[in-house]
Amino acid sequence: MRATTNSEWIRLRADIAFTRLELAALRLYRSELKARYPSPHWLYQPRIPKGRPTGGRWTGGGGEGRDPQAGSRVRLAQAQGGRRLYTVPVQTSRGLVEVPPAQASIYAVARMQAEAGIRVARRLDPNWRPPTSLTSTIEGEIAHQRAVLRQAEQFVLSRRRGIGDNGGPPLEPDIPPRSLGELVAPEGRIIGIRAKGAQDRIRTISPEEMERIVLSLTYHGRPLKLHDRYQSVWYEGVDRCVVGIRFSESFGLTLDVRDPGGDRRFKELKLHMKGQ
Repeated sequence: MRATTNSEWIRLRADIAFTRLELAALRLYRSELKARYPSPHWLYQPRIPKGRPTGGRWTGGGGEGRDPQAGSRVRLAQAQGGRRLYTVPVQTSRGLVEVPPAQASIYAVARMQAEAGIRVARRLDPNWRPPTSLTSTIEGEIAHQRAVLRQAEQFVLSRRRGIGDNGGPPLEPDIPPRSLGELVAPEGRIIGIRAKGAQDRIRTISPEEMERIVLSLTYHGRPLKLHDRYQSVWYEGVDRCVVGIRFSESFGLTLDVRDPGGDRRFKELKLHMKGQ
């Protein structure tokens, strides 16, 4: 029986951490639904707007329960405190799928990791192809992205053994561990641009910058079981910073710095991804 390599241990630990993250996010989402909405159709059932004689009642848009004065002015059910819950359109291999924000965040992380694995594999063999997805559900797509990453890693490991210790190009880590400061201010200044009218702590960054930060956090960080109203997935970085990954209803994929670790410059920093 051969000894387990360090790379295989790292991959196994990453798989376990990612599975725990998925389960934690799904449990959080399910518990929120049970606590707030006894009806299983809460997400799609509109209400008659406030101020009408029958305001607040559920309506299916026609028939019994419809307010004739309301017309088309209906909205989705309201969460506690008046915040509207929403879904996120996610582009998968089978087209657009509407999913809860927590699942959208998990899928975004899984897809970034899979695409990074594909890039590394294709540096060794430009013709390497990932497996094809045959699923139409978001759960299946998340599992597929994770399978792509595993196969890419297995391919890279097999080629590394074939090259040997002294032959071929060095295979250095593509995703090195970085502190929060190294990720969001690599040259001493916070990356991104401030949109007109936005606060200085809110920045818009490129997809490449977003991917670099997310990959470093999720590969080398530790998933945390934290709850917030945005259904974020949370990580503790190598410098003990705490960062949430979520989908904003208005701005798409977003990073929230809850705890900047030892550098207070990044307190409450928010990073949105450009071009969504």
